Amino acid sequence: MRQRVAIARTLANAPEVLLMDEPFGALDAETRWQMQEFMVNVAEASGTTIIMVTHDIEEATFLADKIVFLSSHPGRLREEIVPQFKPGARIRNKEDMLELPGYGEMERKIMRMMREEGERV
Repeated sequence: MRQRVAIARTLANAPEVLLMDEPFGALDAETRWQMQEFMVNVAEASGTTIIMVTHDIEEATFLADKIVFLSSHPGRLREEIVPQFKPGARIRNKEDMLELPGYGEMERKIMRMMREEGERV
């Protein structure tokens, strides 16, 4: 509930951009996916650009129109990924995303990239 209030308080100022750094990292799994679905509604209703930092692949693919993957050292752009499996609109619930053709392939691609970056450390 605190997270929703904090988001509402921020959006009351009608910002053009909302920056979020691992906003759902401390939440339990069920609350986390509920907040992710809530953010889909917030993005559509507010028209605000939302930039979110996350290490959660499923969260990134569910919420993102574009994923910016940074290298581990020195933190440079490695790749910009546009989820092609989305049918041109935001997905309302996570179960629907998991069924879309191309979702698993994208998740594996990002996992490989994360593993490669981890090996470079």
